[in-house]
Amino acid sequence: MIIIDEIHSIFAETIFCEDLRIVLEYIAEHSPQIVKVGLTATPQFLLEYIEDDRFSFAIIDKDLGSKYKVKEISV
Repeated sequence: MIIIDEIHSIFAETIFCEDLRIVLEYIAEHSPQIVKVGLTATPQFLLEYIEDDRFSFAIIDKDLGSKYKVKEISV
């Protein structure tokens, strides 16, 4: 099992970080044997901008709700 926090960053930053491309290639190559869990607060990036047949994404919990809320912001 692989758990990746901020998974959107791996896809977004492969433009300038070769090591992240290697991680994606490893995951794609071993995909059938690995359970993959990616965590992100920005699933729109993965669902709307990633066009790669080797990866598919599913939201398992759309809204966990916010624990803390700001009542007032002063500048």
